[in-house]
Amino acid sequence: MMSADSGENRTYKAPEQISREEALLVLAGDDEDQIGTTLYSLSTYEKDIGWVEAICLKFADDERPYVRAMALQSLGVLARIHPKEIDYSRVLTKLIERILDSNNVYSPFAEEAISDALRFHWQHVDYLRTAIEADLSSRSETRAFVALDGIAKCESDLTFAVHVGTSYLEDTCPSLRVAALNLFANVATKIDFRQVKELRKRVAPLMVDPVPWVRETAQTVDYLLEVHGEEQPALPQP
Repeated sequence: MMSADSGENRTYKAPEQISREEALLVLAGDDEDQIGTTLYSLSTYEKDIGWVEAICLKFADDERPYVRAMALQSLGVLARIHPKEIDYSRVLTKLIERILDSNNVYSPFAEEAISDALRFHWQHVDYLRTAIEADLSSRSETRAFVALDGIAKCESDLTFAVHVGTSYLEDTCPSLRVAALNLFANVATKIDFRQVKELRKRVAPLMVDPVPWVRETAQTVDYLLEVHGEEQPALPQP
């Protein structure tokens, strides 16, 4: 857990368990370090998960960047420790809102918390499908990026996963093109080898993409698909 100091003055402290009464007193105060420590402690030790979740969601909108950051980190802790008890939709929605918080110098905590939420909530892939559908109508790049990452990790319907990835391969946003390529990388070893040739055709245009990191990702994915295709047995000749 990080202290409110930034840069080289950052320190890391293990949270100590405190009572709910002590926590409420601290949260009503103005000491950012203590508030951050308290949020982290509650997310680690408190048994009333719904109560802690509500507090963290509230402080995720706090005007102080460090407090917001610690609230986001604490939501990630809740997702990691209590994956079946949190309100997944509320938590992930808040993290998506904060991932591009331009006023928050600690915004990477939102990305880390989202990773925890996705890793421990694979059973909620329907929510990710909803996020993709919402993006198709609203063009929310952040929501789409998170959903693509989640679908790459946990979608069992490979046909759907490939369909989603393909729909974003030509997106105007480079990060979404990369997310789609990463989705293909995740399914490369799971798809039927007869699909490999078709996927390589879809990836090929991005191997000459004007954006270097998109181009490099496409080349890596193409290599993974090529290797997977070579490992499969040849079809018997009629």
